[in-house]
Amino acid sequence: MAPPIGWPKRSEIGSSRAVKPLSGFLKDPSWRIRVEVIEAMEEIEDPAAVNPLARALKDDQWRVREAAAEALGEIGNPGSVTALIDAAGDEHAGVRLAAVESLGEIEDRRAVGVLTSALKDEVWEIRAEAVSALGDMGASRSLDSISTLLKDSHWMVRMEAVQALGEFEDRRAVMFLIESLKDPIWRVRGEAADALGDLEDSRALDPLMNVLKDEHWQVRVEAAEALGNIEDSRALDALMAALKDVHREVRAAAAEAIGDIEE
Repeated sequence: MAPPIGWPKRSEIGSSRAVKPLSGFLKDPSWRIRVEVIEAMEEIEDPAAVNPLARALKDDQWRVREAAAEALGEIGNPGSVTALIDAAGDEHAGVRLAAVESLGEIEDRRAVGVLTSALKDEVWEIRAEAVSALGDMGASRSLDSISTLLKDSHWMVRMEAVQALGEFEDRRAVMFLIESLKDPIWRVRGEAADALGDLEDSRALDPLMNVLKDEHWQVRVEAAEALGNIEDSRALDALMAALKDVHREVRAAAAEAIGDIEE
């Protein structure tokens, strides 16, 4: 079957020369065709595709807008940030999520404001993606906003918030992370212990020693490793007791931590 009139030549497919002819098909009456065109432009990853894809963020079909937002993230050109910031406020959750994900991939500081606003989105996936993006960007000015997500109703949002606070390497995060050691989900508690170990703040010493008795062995491992990072001799007695833990991994982590402290 012959390609439509104006479709890129076979020799152009996959190259920057295909962007201009493909752009003309972003006005095709079929939204499915428009999505396929966007996916083809995404594979080319040429900066010349940024403007037509940014215009596609205004398409009347949300699937087209979503595909355009995803493609701009893959291309990763800072020239798309303004359009993606606007798309982060789209009426459809799928488009908002794609825009937030793409802004996180581009890591442009201009997006910090809209990503901070996205922390309040009604959709938990968007909140989780926004906090992850802010953490990757090291946007510590959002620390207070992110700390509120430690009480989020969804555990994955709480876990992303803990990870972001750890990535900031900001001492203000310590007390928030200590509180997360009490989270009902063990994965969140484990991430909190890991983050406290990275921050190496002595205020976490007693809480981490208490976590060596956590009901989940992986949390106990994280606590032992964190104490090894802090390297405070006051943790030695608790770590010595952990050498009798029923789980081999906990005993190994405790032994390594003792070695780190006694070096």
